Amino acid sequence: MMNRKNGPMPRRAEPERQVIAVTDPSPYPPVEVDQKNTHLLVPLSLDLASASGELTAIYQYIYQSILLQESYPVIADTLRRIAIVEMHHMNILGQIMVKLGGSPRAISQFGGRATPWNGTMPSYTKEIKQMLQVDLKSEQDTYHRYLLQAHRISDPNISSILRRIALDEELHIKIFERFLTEL
Repeated sequence: MMNRKNGPMPRRAEPERQVIAVTDPSPYPPVEVDQKNTHLLVPLSLDLASASGELTAIYQYIYQSILLQESYPVIADTLRRIAIVEMHHMNILGQIMVKLGGSPRAISQFGGRATPWNGTMPSYTKEIKQMLQVDLKSEQDTYHRYLLQAHRISDPNISSILRRIALDEELHIKIFERFLTEL
């Protein structure tokens, strides 16, 4: 557009995108274990590759981010960045599993049964409020599971790491609660 007195009119600046912190600022402890212990692989396999594990969260948040990109860009961007944090958690859990004498396979162990991770585990709801409610419940469950495991596992290194990961999950809970109140 032209302004007769001053020449071209300045472009309107795009509204600044809100960037929400998705990880707790405290550092992660080093990935160390006291000793090899394959018994700890069972709970960690659930954290990694079950319906309530990190792999499911990653896929679910990426799926949701893609669906919401046009209609809710701030939420979509936040979900994508939360997925990256969950990838970091998955990497840490995988490193712990290797140090314990196992492998970070996408298979969870429960009740003596091996269940491969699969694409039916994430929620595929398309309604924004339902998405966020599912995400909130998942983060709450994960947060409590990590704290319970940190309390039960006798290796102080692993317990410390799980408590630190729980701080991120606690932040994700607050983010989803905020989004739900703002809808």
